Amino acid sequence: MSSSPTDQLTRQYRMTLDEANLILNVKREESLEQILKNYEHLFKTNSPPPPPEKPMRGKASQPTHSHYLQSKVFRARERIEAERKLQEPSAPPADAQTSPPPSEVPGGGKS
Repeated sequence: MSSSPTDQLTRQYRMTLDEANLILNVKREESLEQILKNYEHLFKTNSPPPPPEKPMRGKASQPTHSHYLQSKVFRARERIEAERKLQEPSAPPADAQTSPPPSEVPGGGKS
């Protein structure tokens, strides 16, 4: 049974492209710059806070971070980047554009 490359990515990252876009609060056509900006904000927001300089007595503060959410944000970024890399090869390879036509090759390109 053969599956599409997008289905393979969904199984590999255990996340659909739509789910990744929802997690990072972006649209499919959003620029990579905006995606990374949202990723950085959400990743930092869910990171553990730095340890306090002076321990606070009495009132214990509740954690304001989530390793689970942080990992989902990370996986969402990976999934979107993988999908974009999959779509990149649709352009002709760079080396195909730089090679000269056979008529310009020394010897005329004929054997």
